[in-house]
Amino acid sequence: MTFRVAVALLAGFALPRFLAAGGATPEPASTRAAFEAMYPKTSTTAAALELERLAASIGVDLARAEEKEPKHDHPTSEAIRAYATLIPAIAGFLDRELKSVDERVGVPPPALVAFLEENDPVLESIRSATSGDREIAWDLDVTLRQQASPQNLLGQLRLQRLLVARALVQTQRGDVEPALQTLEASWRLLDALSARPELISQLLAVAAARLQAGALRKIDSPAYGWSDRLRSSRPLDGLAAVIANEVWLGESDISGLTGEDGGFGRMWRRVRDALVGSDPCVWTSGGLRKIVEEAAIAEMSDEMTLTADSFPNLINAFERARRVMIDQELTALVLDARAERAASRRRSWPGKLTTLGASICPREPWSYKTFRNGTVTISFGGRAEETEVVGVRLPFTANAGIPVASARKPPRRPLARKAEGEQPAVKAPGVPP
Repeated sequence: MTFRVAVALLAGFALPRFLAAGGATPEPASTRAAFEAMYPKTSTTAAALELERLAASIGVDLARAEEKEPKHDHPTSEAIRAYATLIPAIAGFLDRELKSVDERVGVPPPALVAFLEENDPVLESIRSATSGDREIAWDLDVTLRQQASPQNLLGQLRLQRLLVARALVQTQRGDVEPALQTLEASWRLLDALSARPELISQLLAVAAARLQAGALRKIDSPAYGWSDRLRSSRPLDGLAAVIANEVWLGESDISGLTGEDGGFGRMWRRVRDALVGSDPCVWTSGGLRKIVEEAAIAEMSDEMTLTADSFPNLINAFERARRVMIDQELTALVLDARAERAASRRRSWPGKLTTLGASICPREPWSYKTFRNGTVTISFGGRAEETEVVGVRLPFTANAGIPVASARKPPRRPLARKAEGEQPAVKAPGVPP
């Protein structure tokens, strides 16, 4: 693939709704040998094959369409059609609940409840298959470059949304620990996606990350360990590294980033270096465009001069990455407050949240307020530009705690009528009332 073709693919790439989050942050490789060592050839693991079999039984296809080997399971046409009727109910439920700022989960659609009850043994087996130290991975061979197709990403997204919907229904029933275990399965699947080098896999991984952040706000639990996970994710850095590594998947005739042929990889490495560890709120749409354009000027020859307009979808992806990081930080703050409440003898919210504004976007306004009715509100008051709103967009405000109704005051006793001829009491001089 020539450099110009690679540019055209990235410039016009139809991005999925979300971008990368979760797992270890990818690194850019300076040579093809380093890239191939970073992503060794992998075969589909036993845990992944088990997940394919279980998901197929409920109409979700995790295997690639071209996989015809007996070890890979695909759902029957009847199962696919049956699950398709449930998709609108899942989408509507997630959209309604994750856009709500309140902790309480509303009544789920009857069709979703019926499906979850009928297939509870299968879903519990899926949860179990992702637990422990079992490796979850699908076929990967980066030496095939663009000829190697990624796993069934549509099936991955459908399973993620189903798991998050299940966690919310479990929460609505008061089953907090099972809900967290279901989200743990979602996290393990996200890790498997984030470990892959394809841009589309990284883009899709954030679908789960954003849904997870929203669901965790709904579960009345400190969810110990999740706040560290959310804060360790740097989708802005990871996305830039994966884009820088696209040169190894798109170009077949270069071994390093020296010379004119390596300009594309060097350009995106510059972008990645500028973003590593940065405050995501500093990079407005204009700031991101400036970083890309300066990198292009520094690394590209005159006849290949590029501007940010050459990569509209990637600029949009960076903007979304920034918003995901804010979403994750807001959820981490909610979990911090719940942890302090759980440690309190009176089980009361902390008067002050010390982690507020200490991590993401420290120069932007964050607020934390407690109320007498036993609730707390945490908000991000800054701006997170996004050129287009697609899918679930989480709010930057979260209300935690179930409001406690104020105690009723006893009714006032009516004044007794004075007896006929009774004189009003007269205060003696100098006697206080």
